[in-house]
Amino acid sequence: MFDKYSEKVSRALFFSRREAGEHGATSINTVHLLLGLSREDEELFIHVGGVTGVNNLVRTRLEASLTRKERIPNSVDLPLAEEYKDVLLQAADEAKMLSSNIIESHHLLLAILHMKECMAAKILVDTGITYVALRDAIANNP
Repeated sequence: MFDKYSEKVSRALFFSRREAGEHGATSINTVHLLLGLSREDEELFIHVGGVTGVNNLVRTRLEASLTRKERIPNSVDLPLAEEYKDVLLQAADEAKMLSSNIIESHHLLLAILHMKECMAAKILVDTGITYVALRDAIANNP
C-alpha cells in the first residue's frame, strides 16, 4: 500500500500518528493528518498560500482545535478515523484525475479540502486555501 505514496506523504502519515499520540487522541483523524503534512511538507503551503507563514497559521489553528490529553506512547496502535480513511481514498482519486501514479502531498491536501465538513478542511478554507485555488496552483505549477 505504501508504494503508492511519495516519500513525503509516507512521512506525513507517520507524523499524523505521532501528532495523535502527542495530543492523547483515541484515533487518528484529518486534523492529525494535516498536522503531519504541515510538519513534513512546509513548501506545499508556501506554493498554495503564496505567502510565507501560512504553514504556521494553519498549524496554530489546527493545534487550537485539539484538546490535549495524556500522551499515548508510539508503541500503542491507534485506529484511523473514518474521515481519515476517506481522505486516503480520495487522495488516490485525486492522483488518478491528475494522471499521477504516486500520491503526493498536494493530492492529500486536495482530498482533505474535498471533505468539506471535516475540521481540517474548515481550517484550510479559513486560512484562504480552497479546493479550486489549490487545483489552479497545481495546474500552473505541475
